[in-house]
Amino acid sequence: MRTDPRSPRRAAILAAVAVCIGLLPAVGVAQLPISLLDDQTEVASIDFRFSGTESFSTSRLRREIALTDRGWLHGLQHALVILPLIDEPAPHPFNPLDLQRDVARLREFYRRSGFPEVALRYEVTLDQTHNVVDVLFVVEEGPPRTLASLSYVGPSGGALGEALAPELVRDWDGFVRQEMASLGTRIGEEEQRGFEARIVDWLRDRGYPFALATSAAREIAAAPNGDAADAAVDLTVSVDLGRRRRVGAILVQGAESVSEGVFTREFAFEVGDWYSARSVREGRGRIAALPVVSTAVAEVVPGSASDSTASVLLRVRETRKRRISGNVGYTNVGGMAFGGQWEHLNFLRGARTFSAGASMETGWGAAFSETSDKYARGSVSLRQPFVLIPGLSFVASPFLEYRDDYRDRSWEGGADGTLVYQYGALRAISLRYRLSHRRVLEYAVSNDSDAPVLPPGTGLDDLSDRLTISVLTLSATFGSLDDVANPRHGFVLQPILELTGPSGFPSNEYLKADLWGTLYRELGPTSRVAASVRMGRVVPFGSSVPGPDDDGRIDFLQLRDVTLMAGGPSDVRGWASRLLGPKIPDLQVDQGDTGPTYSASRYLPMGGLARISGALELAFPLPGLPSSVGGHVFVDGARVWTPDERYELEDVFDQTGAFFSTGLGAGVETPVGPIRVSIGYKLNPSVLDLRDASDVLAAILEGQPVEEIPAKQSRRIQVHLTVGSAF
Repeated sequence: MRTDPRSPRRAAILAAVAVCIGLLPAVGVAQLPISLLDDQTEVASIDFRFSGTESFSTSRLRREIALTDRGWLHGLQHALVILPLIDEPAPHPFNPLDLQRDVARLREFYRRSGFPEVALRYEVTLDQTHNVVDVLFVVEEGPPRTLASLSYVGPSGGALGEALAPELVRDWDGFVRQEMASLGTRIGEEEQRGFEARIVDWLRDRGYPFALATSAAREIAAAPNGDAADAAVDLTVSVDLGRRRRVGAILVQGAESVSEGVFTREFAFEVGDWYSARSVREGRGRIAALPVVSTAVAEVVPGSASDSTASVLLRVRETRKRRISGNVGYTNVGGMAFGGQWEHLNFLRGARTFSAGASMETGWGAAFSETSDKYARGSVSLRQPFVLIPGLSFVASPFLEYRDDYRDRSWEGGADGTLVYQYGALRAISLRYRLSHRRVLEYAVSNDSDAPVLPPGTGLDDLSDRLTISVLTLSATFGSLDDVANPRHGFVLQPILELTGPSGFPSNEYLKADLWGTLYRELGPTSRVAASVRMGRVVPFGSSVPGPDDDGRIDFLQLRDVTLMAGGPSDVRGWASRLLGPKIPDLQVDQGDTGPTYSASRYLPMGGLARISGALELAFPLPGLPSSVGGHVFVDGARVWTPDERYELEDVFDQTGAFFSTGLGAGVETPVGPIRVSIGYKLNPSVLDLRDASDVLAAILEGQPVEEIPAKQSRRIQVHLTVGSAF
């Protein structure tokens, strides 16, 4: 609704527009009759057009301006206001004064960023029907200010390299070569501060804890022909080294039940070594990660003016030494889950952690998966935080486990021994050895030769019910995320390598390699894209390879603990967990008075010895809802197969090809991570994917082609409920 033309507020806006147009004729409102503006006019869209180079993304430039636009979801939000919890879209008023200020802000941003001759103008188009404007900023960056030369000056005014300790000359030459690679590139205030910060960091890591740096950029005189040399600068970085210092002492404040030596050993240096800020920072991080420590702060304290040492002062605060914790949760295939743990965080006064706990997945409520699991585990563990070197720890953990899942119903008892080397956030390498024994009470695959399924049940008596596990696992995590619980930017790479041995001792012998990588990228302030790829391969050897007279299918079933699978909330979301690819009906036999009867209410995943999968997801805000609530759309795909023909696995229903799904969902961010609901849609399902297991079993028993069973298109849809990041 338009306001009264005589209103004081509208009159002020019109006057401001007139003043702006009069004062800035070169940056005016393009073809905009100011008499049509009022205080209800909103910004429909803001866009940027570049004449020439484009050095910054539009999302980066939007952070420099005050005007905001409705966005592409405005219409949807307005249409959904009739629903509960959906509010009217927030207003995005058009203020001509803000528009002028935004031009000034953008111009200043470009000048600070090394574009002294930037030219900016805007175009504003009014939609009288909806009383909204489209704002277009037209940017011509002009030639950038480039770095023509770079020099480092020491405290006496001479070259910095001459003032450094002789043993640093080689490192210094390498540092200078690396920095000189920036010659000829754009330099702004941020880049100039970067040169200062990098030299300070380099020096503080090599014995100069109080080094400081300032820089001055000198414009090169304009060339007679007015070429790009006009925007070149000579950069001089002046450095105050301070005295080079060795570590004189490592002081600890706040230690109570933990001895000071337990903390000081986490630093990768000793008294008498040259001071290194990086080593101090990494040591503080390892100390802060000790469960017995709640906070840890490290700083450098200089000695006297004539002293060439510095002390490292560590302030710690210890937490409670004993704690009991419990949790209740939900997993997609395990349903309701419970757990509890008792911990002693300073066992035997060495910052060791002793814990005893139990966990279970009941299978209750696993409504989103055809293959619900039941699982219970009890264990004790002892963690030694320092083994020979800082960052290397050892965990010993005996355990007892019961499971009833798609593989078998069984007990397993044994112990894990794990060496973990942590060398940064999301950077770790671990080496684990497991020795255990599993007793299988009942295999999930039925042994009834009168009810053939794929693979046939004939010969399943050859499956061993007592398995010895002896496997060495090398794994690593390498990545960088802005938020571990709900990442928006960064990456994670996780390779895993398993090898059984010694030869002839374990029941299964194989080499298994698995690689999982995920990349996150922000698309503006509220959206992000995530891409995930996973590849794996199992190579059996020794006793796990079928002989000339063996049934290869039996050897394959014996490997079901390590076969690779796909499908689920963190994989291909159009399928239930593990059910993409090879699967068979879960045969149930009822021995009645008149003979056995057969049924199958679900499929059992069989997996394969090779797998490749990928996922691409776009996350975005939902209109009218809090910023913690968002939506997502995705495309996933995978292939699971067995390339080794010795296992005689027939692909009767074409289940070893590549399958794809798409879908959408919504989630809400919580302190423990996002809670998400995703709905996947199978794009190219297999014959079994569109038919119930009971119907498939009946067709097999009757000798009827499975393809003749009517397909159920509703089976294309799969729902997942998850807590935590999708990948």
